[in-house]
Amino acid sequence: MKDGMSSGVNGVLNHGIDLRLESLEEENYYIQQMCEFFNEETDFKAYLSGDRSFEIELDRDTPIMEVFIKDSILQLLPYSDDIFEAFTLILSFIAKHHTEIIQEFRESGGSKIETLKENEEIEEPSSDDDYEWI
Repeated sequence: MKDGMSSGVNGVLNHGIDLRLESLEEENYYIQQMCEFFNEETDFKAYLSGDRSFEIELDRDTPIMEVFIKDSILQLLPYSDDIFEAFTLILSFIAKHHTEIIQEFRESGGSKIETLKENEEIEEPSSDDDYEWI
């Protein structure tokens, strides 16, 4: 059983977890909520280290891991070998709060900046028009 569990942890560490988030703003909101959870509901300390990342510490001298979201994939960067408790708390957070956080963000009309993929066509200015005023 232990081999199955360690291969599951390694799978998440190597490939991450697809949260199916739709925008950078939604990723930012999600990471803020997860960081807040760690500070309010656990014995760990967490602080935002970027727009879509935070670090988890046992105390000021014992960093455990960095958690970040990129392209909707939650990834973990361990700083020590003792990540199991923080890892299980992350999984528990996702299991209990994922749907609620997404609904909260989307129902609040959370601002979403369009990405290039969402734009049908971006018009580039014609170089012919640049000197028409001369």
